[in-house]
Amino acid sequence: MKLKTHAKQFLDTVLYQSAAQNQEARESRAIGVVSLVLSAITAIMSFLNYFQRQYEMMVATAVLTLVLVCIFVFSLLVKIRRIVDVMLCVALSMLCVYFALTGGNDGFAILWALLFPPSTMLFMDFIYVASIGLFFELFFFVLFWTPLNAFVSAYYTPVFMLRFPMLYTAFFALSILAKYLMTKQKIAEDNYIQTIENLSMIDQLTNIANRRSFEERLRLEWNRAIRNKEPISILFTDVDKFKSFNDTYGHLIGDRVLQIIAAGFTKALKRSLDFAARWGGEEFAMLLPNTEGEQAFQIAEKIRLQIAETPVPLDDGQMTNVTISIGIHTLTPSLDSSMDDFINHADEALYTAKHEGRNRACRYPA
Repeated sequence: MKLKTHAKQFLDTVLYQSAAQNQEARESRAIGVVSLVLSAITAIMSFLNYFQRQYEMMVATAVLTLVLVCIFVFSLLVKIRRIVDVMLCVALSMLCVYFALTGGNDGFAILWALLFPPSTMLFMDFIYVASIGLFFELFFFVLFWTPLNAFVSAYYTPVFMLRFPMLYTAFFALSILAKYLMTKQKIAEDNYIQTIENLSMIDQLTNIANRRSFEERLRLEWNRAIRNKEPISILFTDVDKFKSFNDTYGHLIGDRVLQIIAAGFTKALKRSLDFAARWGGEEFAMLLPNTEGEQAFQIAEKIRLQIAETPVPLDDGQMTNVTISIGIHTLTPSLDSSMDDFINHADEALYTAKHEGRNRACRYPA
């Protein structure tokens, strides 16, 4: 049984650690597929340039084809998206610069530069899209309106040199706007998902963590305790005679009791590592990392007395009180330890507290 538990813990750890890497690898492969498609297009262009005897363009597009194929292979081997992004962006930048300087076939190749801003928008961050776009804004200005235009082998008319930067600016501005809207939408979606996840980890009645959240926190602190060879304590709490209380005063007053107990647990959290949750029904749990048994018992007693002394207001203006029973278990876990046994022993201690008369805290073993 323990072997099965250890195997499951090991598998969960491997899956957790590889989740982010798998996501990045998928994104890297997606960029690799884009590179492969672009390499097919540039290969066709190189083939056509050969038959049209445009040998400079043929060599340029052939070299670009080779670079894109290398990026595709690199994306499969390395699986680091940022490196693949940069390589693809550099390759496209070099192509745009070459097209602008040579003009390509009959001076039309420079028009491919108009596709550069929207294409980088698909796979680069906002800051990169803006930086690259501004670089080419400056590049076209220097290329057309400074003495450096002597390096341009293509012939561009004055009207074209005036209108092309304006057209590029329009494409660039639209790309920036689209990237901004996409980024804004992504942030809104991420915030919405985070809100939903947070709600799924919170008990709506008591506004503290729920059982799912507690189990995830326990797994985290359990592994930390194993690594650091530190003790970890758990408190299991149950409201005494809660069913009778509900039958007498009603469920609304019962809900008020649960909220008072949750507030008491929250008040008892003195360290950021301590964690309280509603386990279910009238049961609560508290996790105390790096806490010895005697210290955990003192905390439990403080909570028990605090709850017993806290008046519960009734609908008719009168006050009543409730008591709780607490089971405590402390363990310095090892690789051979079981979290299920850890929880069950705390539950057994809680049963002992109930059996011995309620309104008390008991440690395991008794």
